[in-house]
Amino acid sequence: GDTLLALINDTLDLQKIDTGVTTLKLGRIRGRDILKHIITAVQPMMDAKHIHFIVDAAEAPDTAIRADAMRLEEIFINLLSNAAKFTPEGGEIAFVAVGLDVRENVEFDRFDIRDNGVGISPEFLPDIYEPFAQERTEKTADIGGTGLGLAIVKRLVELMGGRIEVESELGKG
Repeated sequence: GDTLLALINDTLDLQKIDTGVTTLKLGRIRGRDILKHIITAVQPMMDAKHIHFIVDAAEAPDTAIRADAMRLEEIFINLLSNAAKFTPEGGEIAFVAVGLDVRENVEFDRFDIRDNGVGISPEFLPDIYEPFAQERTEKTADIGGTGLGLAIVKRLVELMGGRIEVESELGKG
């Protein structure tokens, strides 16, 4: 039942984004507050698999930003949840935030999520953000999911004027 409900909700969420129904609810938020919410949400997943979870925001400015807090949290929780799902017990995940530049009152940041999980084959990388796309290998056959999370993430990132990129190798995360 929970899986079906998640599938329906993700499908509806993706449909709303694709049809332009989803709008951002922009507000002034502190980056560190968002970071705390994200860590609170994903830490239990990390602990359950004894994953060494590193958060490094030392080079990120602690400024107030104008963003949709809920959608920003959704993006990072989804990415970090995927990293946890595909990282073996006792593995490592790093979440690094770096402030790049401030121009005309716009802050440019880069967020990296690195893991030592199962990785993605070069053949599958072009399809990673497609709805319902999931690479199935012997190592990932038992890992659940709808295959909609990364499609939603990509669309939300683009809706916010951002860019998402992936680099991966099988067996290296």
